[in-house]
Amino acid sequence: MKYFLHDCWYVCWRELLHFLRSKVSVLASIFQPLVWLLLVGNIFQGTKALPGFPAASYVDFMTPGVLVMVSLFSGSMAGMTVIWDRRVAFLSKLLALPISRASIVVGKMLSVAIRTSLQILIVLGVAMAMGVRSATGIMGIPVLLLIAVLLTFAFSGVSITVGALVKQPETFWAVVNFMTAPMLFMSSALFPLELVPNWLRAIALLNPVTHAINPIRTLMLVGWDWQSVIGGLTVVIIFSVIVAGISTYIFVRRVDMSTL
Repeated sequence: MKYFLHDCWYVCWRELLHFLRSKVSVLASIFQPLVWLLLVGNIFQGTKALPGFPAASYVDFMTPGVLVMVSLFSGSMAGMTVIWDRRVAFLSKLLALPISRASIVVGKMLSVAIRTSLQILIVLGVAMAMGVRSATGIMGIPVLLLIAVLLTFAFSGVSITVGALVKQPETFWAVVNFMTAPMLFMSSALFPLELVPNWLRAIALLNPVTHAINPIRTLMLVGWDWQSVIGGLTVVIIFSVIVAGISTYIFVRRVDMSTL
């Protein structure tokens, strides 16, 4: 276990350094969610006047959705590192090392989780500067981060699986965009489920993204409603463990020297 954790951290650290050296990627990862928060949050500000709207302002309502969107989009990009590493022959060097192949997957997922945590803190800071307040205060931030990071683990696992199965970036982005966009819009990220058609509400309730957003929104708008928080957290944990396990299994089985 000691050597496995060391190998995971080696892969994670390399991924973080590679990310930080790309200034465009760093800036884009920060400004993209801020654009949603600043522009979309103000465009739909009038929805707070709708009967039954659960927040004092649309920005208050949307902020948890933007935080989960960061997790979703950041996780979905993780598999691109597999394709890139394969192209520059770094993946073959990793496979030739005496390290567990599972540590490659876990290390990449861990690096995405660390990056996502920092992004979320930045977005949350900007949201608070815009007047958004959390009902649980500072004490709720660790729980909020836990839920978001678990979701990041799940979607980075899915993305790494796609990256292991396809070799062309165009194919990768087509598959990932086909997956992430519907999961975002068919959730409670942008509108209360009480205000959407019944068929869309039924789909949203099956969407793991909704089960990540709802407890975060409860923490920020309501407070320590443990029944809601633990219920959503349980779903996210189960989803993340299953997806991470399947992703690791597929990567270990499908990626070897002969497939590079």
